[in-house]
Amino acid sequence: MAIIRTASDRILATVAGFTRVKTNEFGEYQSVLFEAAQLPEGKVWRSMEPEQAKQFRRGQRVHLVPTTNKKGRDSWDIELLSDAPATAPSAPVAGQPPADAMAAAKRAIAADVATMADLYGFCYAEAKRVLEPQGATNEGIQGCAFRLWHHAKDRL
Repeated sequence: MAIIRTASDRILATVAGFTRVKTNEFGEYQSVLFEAAQLPEGKVWRSMEPEQAKQFRRGQRVHLVPTTNKKGRDSWDIELLSDAPATAPSAPVAGQPPADAMAAAKRAIAADVATMADLYGFCYAEAKRVLEPQGATNEGIQGCAFRLWHHAKDRL
């Protein structure tokens, strides 16, 4: 029996993540995470062959269409959207962000590291100011500074 669906059955979803390639008794597979508010629990994982998973990139928009698998369980068919213009420039190698995005990410990480180092320096100075007059060892001051830093960084 044919299942007839309308276009409204489609759910616009975003590719949110990938697992590493895994192996089971049927061969290699990789799972792809799709997210959309209309999905059960807001997300759905689909397992597929690694070559199929390479068609997707994080942030890509797709349509998910409700269906059932061979065992009669709920599943989702994936429809790729043709959102690229006909004269699209050549895309970067799959899995590699553009060079300017990579440079921006490196700068952001460097800024975060500098912030964390400054925060640790402050925590160490405060721990030393309070504990050194009490005869604390350098190891004790470092331990206290780390605990202060660890607590403070979670509040940033």
